[in-house]
Amino acid sequence: MNLDAKLSLQRNERGGLDLLIHPVYREMMTPAYVTDEEAEKLSTGELSALDKVVEVNGIKKEVVIEFDQDTQEFVITDTERILAPDLVNNEKLTPEQKQRFKKGKEVELQDGTKFRFSATASEGMRSNRLHLIASLIVDGGLSYVLYKGLKAMSKKEPKVSEDYSRGYYHALEDMKVRQVKDRMKGQNVNSR
Repeated sequence: MNLDAKLSLQRNERGGLDLLIHPVYREMMTPAYVTDEEAEKLSTGELSALDKVVEVNGIKKEVVIEFDQDTQEFVITDTERILAPDLVNNEKLTPEQKQRFKKGKEVELQDGTKFRFSATASEGMRSNRLHLIASLIVDGGLSYVLYKGLKAMSKKEPKVSEDYSRGYYHALEDMKVRQVKDRMKGQNVNSR
């Protein structure tokens, strides 16, 4: 018996990776809390993502709902599990921008760069630019994530700019300087 499936990796609570298998459905199976109209808009790409409060086992949760064209599946992500970056291309995100990101909505930077969270994109993000640098403040330090080969925001905007923004270059330079400082710090500790 053959089964068409899409594979993905997801980080677990222990920091390891879990292999997830997503069967490819012949027909889309709409969750009970998604209306026919919402399902139609998601499946045709008219709507990229839907932010909704749903009740699961008697507990209300805010979720982002997307439609995966490859598997004909609705992908539901609890917004509590979405980690919004603190900076993108060296521009600090406002609390409002972070909220928009966690709800799967488009965030726009001053230089015109647009991006949004996407569980259906292997990178976890879609953008109008091919490359982004997102930064997170973790344990008082700054961690960088370099995104390459990002997919378009939606079917309405199929083009992705290959141009780098000025903020991208600044973030790249900051990332390189921090790596050199971290290496030097590690060498000083080892030489004692």
